[in-house]
Amino acid sequence: MVFIWTGANCTEIWNPISRPDLGRSPALGAAVAGVSDAAGVGIDDIDHLDLYSCFPSAVDVAATELGVALDEVCRTSAVREATT
Repeated sequence: MVFIWTGANCTEIWNPISRPDLGRSPALGAAVAGVSDAAGVGIDDIDHLDLYSCFPSAVDVAATELGVALDEVCRTSAVREATT
């Protein structure tokens, strides 16, 4: 079961070439920080995480802004132990 605690809406710089760093998303970073603060949780409190986009670069950028490694499949120690 999923319970939505909060949400955020941010506007990105429309033209990617105008961004200071093409591998970052300031708007997504602000949204992540705002939602984390409002919900009172951090990325380490999240057991299951699924990032999806039809564009792989968007997943890379989202993982960067969330502070997670793309190869980090199992986030909980119980699952990690069961899969090793």
